[in-house]
Amino acid sequence: MKLVASFLLLAGAVQAQPVLDAWIRTPGSNAAVRRIAPEVHEVLSDADYVYVESAGLTLHSLAPWGAGGATAAGPQLFHFRFPRHPLPARRMVAAPQGIIGAFLTGVPVYSSAAGSSWQGANIWHPDTLSRVPARPDLFTRHGGKPQLIGFALDGYPIYAGAGERSGYRLRHITVRRTLPDGTALTPGQEGPAVSNEYPLGTFVEDYEFTPGAGTLDRHNGRDTEAGYGYYATADYPYLAGPEFYGAIDAPATCDNMQLSSVQARAGTAVDLSLCTSSSHLERVHEKLIHLIVVSKDLKDFAHLHPEQQSTAQSWKVTHTFPRAGLYRLYAEYTAAGEKPRVARFTVEVAPGGSLQTLAEEAPQGTSMKHAQLRAGEDVPFEFESNQPLEPYLGAWGHFVVIGEDGSEFLHAHPAEEMPIQDPWQHSHATGPGPQRVNATIGFPRAGRYRLWAQFQIAGVVTTTAWNLEVALPVATVPSHVDTRNTVSIQVTRSGYEPSRIPLEKGKPTRLAFTRADAANCGGTVVFPDLGIRAELPAGRTTIVELPATEREELRFACGMGMLKGVLLALP
Repeated sequence: MKLVASFLLLAGAVQAQPVLDAWIRTPGSNAAVRRIAPEVHEVLSDADYVYVESAGLTLHSLAPWGAGGATAAGPQLFHFRFPRHPLPARRMVAAPQGIIGAFLTGVPVYSSAAGSSWQGANIWHPDTLSRVPARPDLFTRHGGKPQLIGFALDGYPIYAGAGERSGYRLRHITVRRTLPDGTALTPGQEGPAVSNEYPLGTFVEDYEFTPGAGTLDRHNGRDTEAGYGYYATADYPYLAGPEFYGAIDAPATCDNMQLSSVQARAGTAVDLSLCTSSSHLERVHEKLIHLIVVSKDLKDFAHLHPEQQSTAQSWKVTHTFPRAGLYRLYAEYTAAGEKPRVARFTVEVAPGGSLQTLAEEAPQGTSMKHAQLRAGEDVPFEFESNQPLEPYLGAWGHFVVIGEDGSEFLHAHPAEEMPIQDPWQHSHATGPGPQRVNATIGFPRAGRYRLWAQFQIAGVVTTTAWNLEVALPVATVPSHVDTRNTVSIQVTRSGYEPSRIPLEKGKPTRLAFTRADAANCGGTVVFPDLGIRAELPAGRTTIVELPATEREELRFACGMGMLKGVLLALP
């Protein structure tokens, strides 16, 4: 972490209003050169906030302090907003996994967890700053006076050269099955075991705050006579901690997921703002939240992906509703330690100036075949395109099915062939693009449905819709299955219950999978390490026999990789 003395000297004199006056500005910059000019371009303010603009470039040696996040190559245009009069937060405000502040030069300050994550799931984040060589004068005292180097988004200053020590220490763990706050993860969210390849300290989640272990609090700051401030330290979290000390614009406390009040008008763009109770969402099919927007008459359809805002629990996406009327919103997300969820909302859209009358969608170079549609059965679908398909959100396609009254919501993907390389994450489409894919969809009850198929062809995502009529189920006599000496596993929409099962090494294992209905993607279970694949018909119990193994664990998943479980050796 190199920071030359000239920068420290420029930042050393703390002004009467540091958040307004301490910025290092570009001499004589104008709008024509702002895209390439270094340092801060402009500082504006009102009674509550200071607004700072920069291209994220500097002539002062800050690299690699600001290199923790995945930023685009070349200059960008950053707009930072800081409270002029920062106040302590009344509740925990998790810092985002991205920009958490700005240096005085206008270079963004990134969280140590701002980069990629293990398996791309957004649960275990490499400690990107731990591999950066530290310069001693950042952490030792300069005449007993700390040096101002930037501000966090909550408005509190960040200092260097104060001789402070972080209070975070490595956790005493050998397996990564919990987060530092004690959240027990599901099998598909667990990280790699502690090993020579992944030693402790590989991920920021390997650290926990230990009161009294250092000179700073859990935010990596402390209070002084001059006020509260964050301090640069040689160890994690290096700058501001994983939680802000101060209050910033954040939604009210959420119960799971909530949608802010929306005043929508047809033909006019509107922000859809969501908040979540969890600051850790699992990335599923390349996104943290999938928001499906459908009109009540099932004519309008949109597949959106809200982006994280200035706090880890705040999300926003801009959308234009094409027509007036009632819309249903389905937000799919998976919080750390929890099974997948679907939050449901309704939005009433007022008439506007750009009303549209939508005709029935015609297939756009895509055809569909399916078996007889009956409730409670796994129905195979075949989709064919006149051009090769390209990967879209980690799959060869996405299928959304919604019942006529909006109560039933199904989301499926093309089936993956054995073996699944790693069932702890979704299988990503690889290889040459097919022109034909298959999917299995189960309908929980009879009635009318609408199916949307989304494919990417020649770089463009196309959406095709079909209306379906699902018949009543055929009455069947349940067959008797001997479940003695078995471990019972229920297969539901939420996953396998239980999803973590004891395994006796060196002895065969008998599992009894009971799949109550077809309204889930668990029609197939795969044990890739054993080369075993078994069909699980809806409404039946199926015995799966596993041979004796000396493995410490055996992973299994459904054929689409959506449901995951693990067998663990008994101690």
